[in-house]
Amino acid sequence: FPVTIQERNEISIQDSEVMNGIRNKVVLVTGAAGSIGSELVRQTLRYQPKKVIALDQAETPLFEMENELQATALECVIGDVRIPERLKKVFEVFKPNLVYHAAAYKHVPLMENNPSEAIRTNVLGTKWLADLAMEPQRVKTSILRSMLDNLYLQVNGRYYAVDGQVNLDDLLTSRPGGVVRMKQP
Repeated sequence: FPVTIQERNEISIQDSEVMNGIRNKVVLVTGAAGSIGSELVRQTLRYQPKKVIALDQAETPLFEMENELQATALECVIGDVRIPERLKKVFEVFKPNLVYHAAAYKHVPLMENNPSEAIRTNVLGTKWLADLAMEPQRVKTSILRSMLDNLYLQVNGRYYAVDGQVNLDDLLTSRPGGVVRMKQP
């Protein structure tokens, strides 16, 4: 299975613009205990947010991050993006202004053997989070960057990338553990 590395130009970050976007805001980071999410938490705390809500279902890494950072602006919350009721409660209680979505399974070979879990987290979790963030008067800015572009499904020996080219209805109506039927783009 070939992997393509895309060459991209280096991004120049304008700290003042980032600061204006984060300062005094409530920022929700999903997947906060993971490698990407924890770095988003660390970087976000540098820009003087009102509060960073670090959401993850992994108790021990979240606890360790909280003890390591000891930031007054950090609120660690146990929750799972696969549980829409929990997400709704987090939005109601903390009223985030900005959402960074990093909760996703990213290891393709492992997810090929567990497609229903990948779909539940990477597709449904992202959908439920996006639905909440898009409700009127809810979140002003959302960066719903899930790892969908890292998810590939193997069906009948062929790989299908789960991205904007795939009809998500095909994924959402699949039975957990069942075969995912998709039309080729």
